[in-house]
Amino acid sequence: IELYNVKVVVLKPFRLGGIDKVQTAIDTLKSHGVKVVIGGMYEYGLSRYFTAMLARKGDYPGDVTPAGYYFEQDVVAHSGILKEGRLEFRPPLVDITQLQPY
Repeated sequence: IELYNVKVVVLKPFRLGGIDKVQTAIDTLKSHGVKVVIGGMYEYGLSRYFTAMLARKGDYPGDVTPAGYYFEQDVVAHSGILKEGRLEFRPPLVDITQLQPY
Protein backbone atom coordinates (compact mmCIF):
# COMPACT_ATOMS: atom_id res chain seq x y z
CA ILE A 1 0.00 0.00 0.00
CA GLU A 2 2.76 2.43 0.94
CA LEU A 3 4.86 1.47 -2.11
CA TYR A 4 2.29 2.95 -4.50
CA ASN A 5 0.94 5.71 -2.23
CA VAL A 6 -2.62 4.43 -2.61
CA LYS A 7 -5.31 6.88 -1.43
CA VAL A 8 -8.57 5.22 -2.53
CA VAL A 9 -9.48 1.65 -3.50
CA VAL A 10 -12.68 0.47 -5.17
CA LEU A 11 -13.70 -2.98 -3.93
CA LYS A 12 -16.11 -5.22 -5.83
CA PRO A 13 -17.38 -7.69 -3.18
CA PHE A 14 -18.23 -10.63 -5.37
CA ARG A 15 -15.18 -10.18 -7.60
CA LEU A 16 -13.00 -10.22 -4.48
CA GLY A 17 -14.54 -13.40 -3.12
CA GLY A 18 -17.46 -12.43 -0.91
CA ILE A 19 -18.50 -10.53 2.16
CA ASP A 20 -15.88 -11.82 4.60
CA LYS A 21 -12.98 -11.12 2.23
CA VAL A 22 -14.27 -7.59 1.58
CA GLN A 23 -14.64 -6.93 5.30
CA THR A 24 -11.03 -8.00 5.83
CA ALA A 25 -9.89 -5.79 2.93
CA ILE A 26 -11.85 -2.81 4.31
CA ASP A 27 -10.28 -3.23 7.76
CA THR A 28 -6.77 -3.59 6.29
CA LEU A 29 -7.11 -0.62 3.95
CA LYS A 30 -8.61 1.67 6.59
CA SER A 31 -5.87 0.72 9.08
CA HIS A 32 -3.41 2.12 6.51
CA GLY A 33 -5.45 5.30 5.98
CA VAL A 34 -6.75 4.24 2.57
CA LYS A 35 -10.30 5.30 1.71
CA VAL A 36 -12.72 2.71 0.37
CA VAL A 37 -15.49 2.68 -2.22
CA ILE A 38 -17.71 -0.39 -2.59
CA GLY A 39 -18.85 -1.01 -6.14
CA GLY A 40 -21.17 -3.49 -7.75
CA MET A 41 -21.15 -5.43 -10.97
CA TYR A 42 -24.01 -6.67 -13.12
CA GLU A 43 -25.94 -7.98 -10.12
CA TYR A 44 -29.32 -9.38 -9.29
CA GLY A 45 -31.16 -8.10 -6.24
CA LEU A 46 -29.75 -10.62 -3.78
CA SER A 47 -26.10 -9.70 -4.32
CA ARG A 48 -27.01 -6.03 -4.89
CA TYR A 49 -28.52 -5.95 -1.39
CA PHE A 50 -25.28 -7.19 0.19
CA THR A 51 -23.21 -4.83 -1.94
CA ALA A 52 -25.35 -1.93 -0.67
CA MET A 53 -24.96 -3.05 2.94
CA LEU A 54 -21.17 -3.24 2.53
CA ALA A 55 -21.18 0.17 0.82
CA ARG A 56 -22.30 1.68 4.12
CA LYS A 57 -18.77 0.94 5.40
CA GLY A 58 -17.18 2.87 2.54
CA ASP A 59 -15.92 6.42 2.60
CA TYR A 60 -17.72 7.51 -0.57
CA PRO A 61 -21.09 6.62 -2.12
CA GLY A 62 -21.13 3.09 -3.49
CA ASP A 63 -21.68 2.03 -7.06
CA VAL A 64 -25.02 0.21 -6.80
CA THR A 65 -27.72 0.28 -9.47
CA PRO A 66 -31.50 0.22 -8.95
CA ALA A 67 -33.65 -2.84 -9.62
CA GLY A 68 -34.38 -3.37 -13.31
CA TYR A 69 -31.31 -1.48 -14.49
CA TYR A 70 -29.64 -4.52 -16.04
CA PHE A 71 -32.25 -7.29 -15.77
CA GLU A 72 -36.00 -7.24 -16.42
CA GLN A 73 -36.67 -10.13 -14.03
CA ASP A 74 -35.03 -10.72 -10.68
CA VAL A 75 -35.00 -13.48 -8.07
CA VAL A 76 -35.95 -11.01 -5.32
CA ALA A 77 -38.61 -8.33 -5.17
CA HIS A 78 -38.31 -4.86 -3.65
CA SER A 79 -34.52 -4.75 -3.44
CA GLY A 80 -32.92 -1.58 -4.70
CA ILE A 81 -36.08 0.31 -5.61
CA LEU A 82 -35.46 3.91 -6.68
CA LYS A 83 -37.68 6.10 -4.48
CA GLU A 84 -37.44 9.90 -4.31
CA GLY A 85 -33.88 9.87 -5.64
CA ARG A 86 -32.63 7.23 -3.20
CA LEU A 87 -32.22 3.48 -3.43
CA GLU A 88 -34.37 1.66 -0.91
CA PHE A 89 -33.26 -1.81 0.11
CA ARG A 90 -35.24 -4.33 2.10
CA PRO A 91 -33.92 -7.67 3.29
CA PRO A 92 -34.22 -9.89 0.21
CA LEU A 93 -36.76 -12.67 -0.10
CA VAL A 94 -36.01 -15.03 -2.98
CA ASP A 95 -38.94 -15.65 -5.34
CA ILE A 96 -38.61 -19.40 -5.94
CA THR A 97 -40.76 -19.20 -9.09
CA GLN A 98 -38.03 -17.11 -10.74
CA LEU A 99 -35.63 -20.04 -10.25
CA GLN A 100 -37.85 -22.63 -11.96
CA PRO A 101 -36.45 -22.13 -15.50
CA TYR A 102 -32.96 -22.94 -14.20
